[in-house]
Amino acid sequence: SSDLMRRELREETGLEVRDLHLLSVHSALREHWHGILIHYLCFPVDDIPRVVLNHESTKYRWCTVEEIKSFNSFPETVEVIEKAELLR
Repeated sequence: SSDLMRRELREETGLEVRDLHLLSVHSALREHWHGILIHYLCFPVDDIPRVVLNHESTKYRWCTVEEIKSFNSFPETVEVIEKAELLR
């Protein structure tokens, strides 16, 4: 549910978000790893969001769509990000 997603984002990043939209759910495989990717489009409540990571992460960065395309991302992730850009 969107309430669970909001709570997870708040716990892991310190961000409060609004207007959550489920974009896609994909099964993803890599060597020795299988996961379910759940993609949401959402917007920070604050005009200048301040990320505060919890113990599960050590760093973050904001990226452009072009930068994300250069990463070793799942193809579905790139497709969803491009779709989200159109919805902004």
